[in-house]
Amino acid sequence: MRDKIYAYWLDHIRGIGRKTIEQLLFCFPSAESIYFSKESELLKIVSEKQLVELKNSKRNWNLYTEYETLIQKGIHFVSIMDQEYPRRLREIPDRPYALYVKGKLPEEEAKTIAMIGARRCSEYGRSMADEYAKEFAKAGIQVISGMARGIDGYSQQAAMQHLGTTYAVLGCGCDVCYPSESKMLYEQIAITGGILSEYTPGTQPTPNLFPPRNRIISGLSDAVLVIEAKEKSGTLITVDMALEQGREIYAVPGRNTDILSLGCNKLIRQGAGIALSPHEVISELFGETAIDYMEPGKGEQTNFGMTEEEKLVMAVLDYMPLSLDFIYQELQRKERKMNAPKVMATLVCLQLKKRVGQEGNHYYKLK
Repeated sequence: MRDKIYAYWLDHIRGIGRKTIEQLLFCFPSAESIYFSKESELLKIVSEKQLVELKNSKRNWNLYTEYETLIQKGIHFVSIMDQEYPRRLREIPDRPYALYVKGKLPEEEAKTIAMIGARRCSEYGRSMADEYAKEFAKAGIQVISGMARGIDGYSQQAAMQHLGTTYAVLGCGCDVCYPSESKMLYEQIAITGGILSEYTPGTQPTPNLFPPRNRIISGLSDAVLVIEAKEKSGTLITVDMALEQGREIYAVPGRNTDILSLGCNKLIRQGAGIALSPHEVISELFGETAIDYMEPGKGEQTNFGMTEEEKLVMAVLDYMPLSLDFIYQELQRKERKMNAPKVMATLVCLQLKKRVGQEGNHYYKLK
């Protein structure tokens, strides 16, 4: 408790950032020893201007009151000096000095994947985010993301819907919900997983805060999966950071004509793993023992309980909407003798089984 109080104070000195704190902790054994150090000793590390700010903070900062206020807000403070500081994060070169947490930290022993992608994603991207997050959840894999609009938010929603655990790393204080329309998602993650930030509570979101937070998203993970990204996308900043950290990169491929798939296709060309299915990604990262959940009877990947006609139609469908006429023609081309009324009736049955969704007038896609 006493150590945390001084460590918390150290993160609130104006003009003294992460790099200076690292230097101070290299020369002093604890935050408390920094608090009581002589000015002459401190000036070997900090500038005179920084020393003035440090002295002002000691004069104006009520150690116990400030820390008690933090606890009352339901926020947990974890500094680099704490044993509970995440092991994966401790190993990266530009690790944050501290994390502020609503909820809990990711479990150290659990397998963890970051899911990231475009904010203005396509329906295909949303379907892929849902599919991968669902299978990761079923496999007990933690999902890390940034709770941003688009792929981030959809991935985290899907993980929770399938009883998985997800953690959001914010580019603002952990007590600030951003984007504001994600209030329900924010509250659900805080209950079942955790909301994390290196920024002090109350910090409002500004553009310059988001790129640094991306290193935490990748740093907390074993691998990073990119669902959709333009050729020049902010998502690729996270990929660069993940590569510097030695993390595995996977990307979901898309059509060459889709702008939102250009970034993923380029990553694959540059050597990223190609994510053809959740099964393959899980198997390559964690081995076959991690995918026992997908054996017949344990998951939703099998087609048991489906008629032969339903299986034939499912084989034609895609996550991109297809017209009824196209589906019918494909079935005829593959010599599947089904007349148009039978195809239509089969699609209705698949919709009732929640295997197929409808978009617009007579356009169908996998769910």
